[in-house]
Amino acid sequence: MSSPNLPARAQRDEIAVRFGERLRYWRRARRRTQAQLARNLDLDGSYISKLEAARRQPTKDLAIRCDELLNTGGELAAILRDQPGTLDPQPAVPMPVLWSAPTTPVDVERPHNHANPHTTVTLARLLEAYVDIYSTMGGQQIAGSVEQQAQDIIRMQIGAPFPVRRALLALAAKFARLAGWIKFDDGDRAGSLFWHDCGQRWAMAGEDPDLAAELLARQAMVHSTTGDHEGAIRLADSVADIHPDISASGLTWAAVARARTNASAGHDVESLHHLATAGKNFAAVTGSLQASPASVGNDYLWHTLRGKCYLDLARSTGQTAEYAAEAGGLLAEALQVLPSHFIRDQALGRLRLAYALWLAGNRETAAEQLQYAESLVRRCSSVRVHAVARRIRQTLHPGDQAS
Repeated sequence: MSSPNLPARAQRDEIAVRFGERLRYWRRARRRTQAQLARNLDLDGSYISKLEAARRQPTKDLAIRCDELLNTGGELAAILRDQPGTLDPQPAVPMPVLWSAPTTPVDVERPHNHANPHTTVTLARLLEAYVDIYSTMGGQQIAGSVEQQAQDIIRMQIGAPFPVRRALLALAAKFARLAGWIKFDDGDRAGSLFWHDCGQRWAMAGEDPDLAAELLARQAMVHSTTGDHEGAIRLADSVADIHPDISASGLTWAAVARARTNASAGHDVESLHHLATAGKNFAAVTGSLQASPASVGNDYLWHTLRGKCYLDLARSTGQTAEYAAEAGGLLAEALQVLPSHFIRDQALGRLRLAYALWLAGNRETAAEQLQYAESLVRRCSSVRVHAVARRIRQTLHPGDQAS
């Protein structure tokens, strides 16, 4: 944000530099050349180069058109609102539609934004606590707080120094990811897709392409549960192209999304191919596969993702027993490294294992796993876990009432 102590001309020059930097970032992120963007805007081929080099002053109309073409969430137009004599800056990334700004009288002074690096540390610790609660009990009791926190952070990042703003956007994206998990846990697929989409956009605005790739991959996998397999596969195919600089972590999520969506559609050859690609990418991951905070380690996450993929294949193809046996082995390995106090995750993992064992023909062992899982289900509040438990009990013991 430009300094209010600078002369108007100097402020405009500073804004032109900032606009050029961000235009170049978003153009490259969307894999467009300067010539392509100029054609889309009906401009001379050299004009984009001059804008990016701050040799031309951008107009508000041009900024809005660039925002629309490059899907920036309004960031470029927001930069121009810093110009002298214009309105206060507005959010540079999309706000959830359920949020509306409170009405403030024009003569009431707005509170100063006190966001700083210490703020991000405090919020990160709060997020860690929320993730632990979700993994232990489910997220129904914290859903409202998590969603409100994401929206508060988006308001907070307005006008913050860019390093702080970038950190806040990444945190908002992670709160949105958790909100998406909770919505899915509550059976609200549309709400889950909404929050994952918000998180993906915020992660891109905060220049965290790996987190954006993870969130887009999660959107694809949630979308596959709606029955629109073609749409889910198209969404998964777009993950690897979200940004040219995604690392092995982002590429792993891209391949996993393609494997899972193809598995749900019954495309076993394609699914196994993408799963093998995911394995190669995962071997190159040097940090955490899931953007922090991650309540579980890479081994649990990797075994679970592969196990769920094989379970999808068991349900959607004619090779049920073979794929179910593979799923059972992977899900059992995942449970071995999952902390015992994560009751919700333990319950859901054992329910999946019971179903895999049943599909593989191990009916007695499946019944034992179900009994143990149900003892855990009674200790958590997750709507999804209780629904899965009822469904699997009806599958394993037709006619029985869920305990």
